[in-house]
Amino acid sequence: MKKKSRAHARKALAQIALEEAELPPASLAEWMGVSDWAISKMRRAGRELYRSDQNYRVRIDELRKKLKLIFQM
Repeated sequence: MKKKSRAHARKALAQIALEEAELPPASLAEWMGVSDWAISKMRRAGRELYRSDQNYRVRIDELRKKLKLIFQM
């Protein structure tokens, strides 16, 4: 996930980490070895994919459900 790529997985990671885990953007950026701006761009792209790509939306929704189950334990 840290490797530079334009794949959907990195966008999903940024989106979930920032929105669900409420991880600070600077911390995620440091961990991924990118700038705060890049994290913001990934999150924005993830949100756009969520609106426009049904497959991406389904996967994000499934991941959110699984995370909810894990953290309710």
